[in-house]
Formats: sequence, structure tokens, C-alpha cells
Amino acid sequence: MDGRSAYPFVKAAAQMRNMSKAAAALNVSQPAISAQIHKAEKIYRIEIFDRAVKPLTLTEEGKAYLQYCEKSEDLEREFRRHLSDVQGLRTGDLTIGGPTLFNSTYLPPVVAAFNQKYPGVNVRIVDRPVPELAQMTLAGEIDLFVSPNEPALQDLSSMKIRENRVILVVPAAWEINRHLEAYQLPPEEIVRGVFDREIVDLARFDGCPFILLREDQNIGTLFRRLIAESGVKPGTVIYADQILTSYSFSAAGAGISLAASPIVGIFGSDRLTYYLAGSEITKRQLYICWQKQQTLSAAGSVFLQMLKEDEQPETAG
Repeated sequence: MDGRSAYPFVKAAAQMRNMSKAAAALNVSQPAISAQIHKAEKIYRIEIFDRAVKPLTLTEEGKAYLQYCEKSEDLEREFRRHLSDVQGLRTGDLTIGGPTLFNSTYLPPVVAAFNQKYPGVNVRIVDRPVPELAQMTLAGEIDLFVSPNEPALQDLSSMKIRENRVILVVPAAWEINRHLEAYQLPPEEIVRGVFDREIVDLARFDGCPFILLREDQNIGTLFRRLIAESGVKPGTVIYADQILTSYSFSAAGAGISLAASPIVGIFGSDRLTYYLAGSEITKRQLYICWQKQQTLSAAGSVFLQMLKEDEQPETAG
């Protein structure tokens, strides 16, 4: 019997300091977590948690259990990586992270091409905010991650892989579009990366409903800056957590939003009209990042090269 099978359950319970929350996070029942932990305690004849203390607290033996399981997991990853390298990518693992938007727009074609060429390599995609992805990369849990900004951490290396524009998204049924036809960006040109229309004055949309993302999101901050600089006064304001949500609400006629141009190629809609809403500040770079101190695996290096070869920077008008 291997007591290490309880590791993910112990780790979650230790992080949450609560069995019920750990069960919810892992999408399992609380009795299932308790049973796994009890099994490990029986195998090693220890108590992993001090159940007399609240919130849930690891014993010294429990801390040691986690440390050794983490080391074992690191060794397993290192071994699988070595096998992948020496076997010419006939087997192996590759973990790539990114915010949901980038994972759904940039990665699919490259991952599909990689998978077709190296079917023996298991590819895992992780959706997380960039700060969390950076920490997971430094911890060795992720090989590469996509970021809209060059990483500030000195322990990370990066390569610019693409440029795009942030564009204004307006419900096509709105009457105001009839007066702004000269500014409108045809979807087919957006897909090709052609932006040769004049920038529309955001103040033309004074009093219209706007859809804003959170301030801790790049596009959310950018939209607030454009609004402040133009002096436009939004009518009603809808707040959304994800860019695909705000984009969908615009398609439903709820309000004006901002979106990264690659979305149009995948989620383009005849219910939307597109405009350039700024110059330099709406140009964005996209980076692929990895741990500087650790040599990339063969799978990571090949994927990085495929991204570079696939690079087709969009051109600004």
C-alpha cells in the first residue's frame, strides 16, 4: 500500500485548513478525504493533523509527510522529463498555463499541431491568473505560460510571440453605428491584423451603456483609462469578470465593451460592430514565459520553437 496516494487530499486540507472546504475544492465528499488521510496515517502510524486544534493544523509528522510527498512528486516529474528527452518525445508531459482568454484563442492551433507531431506527449493546459502562473512556473509545476505583459520577476525568461489590438465592441443594432461607418473595422480585416481605420472618439458614445471588467484586469484598467481620457459619460454600467462574458453581453445588445482582436476570429458575430478606440495604448504584446534557472525540457523547447514559427504579428494601422 502506498500512503502517498493521500497527498493531494492532505495538501488541500492543509491549504484550506478545513476538511469541508478541501472537499469542495477537490469536488469530492468530505468522508472520501477523511478516509484517504486515515489510510495514510494507518500506513505510516502517525497523525497527520492535530484534530484537537482549530482551524485544522498539521502535526510535525504531517509537515514531514507533505515535504517528502512534494519531493517525490518533483522526482517523478524530473524522471518523466528525462524519459521524454532521451526517447525523442515519444513519451512525456508538457504543462502550459495562461489566462482563459489566451488559452482559448492563441494556444489551440499550436497545441493541435504539437499533438499531431508528438502524440505520445501528454499536454495539460492550466487556466489561472498570471501572478499564480508565474509562481507555479517557479515551483516547477508549469513548463511555459502565456502572459500579456513581460514578466517583472528576474527568475523568469520570456519571448514575445505576438502583437494584437484591443478594439471597441458595439452592438450592431444600435442606431449610432449608422453615423460612424467610416470608422468601422470589418471583421475579416481584424482577423488579418489590418487596422487602417481612423480612431473613433469614445465621446461619441456618451450616455450609452458600458460593460466594464474588473480593475485588476488589463483590459478593465485600459477601458477606464480610455473613458477618463475621452471624457465620455457612460449611461448604465454592467460589471463582468471575464472578457468573453462582456463580449457576449455586447452581442446581446447590453452595452459597449473592449475585446482583444483575436476574439473576433473565433467568436465573431454579425450582431457586433468593431472600432479602434485608441492608438498606442491599445496595442498589446503577448509573451511566452518559463523558468530562467531551469533548462526547458525537450517538449518545452520544441513547443517554444513552434510558437515562434507560428508567430504572425498583427499590424497596426
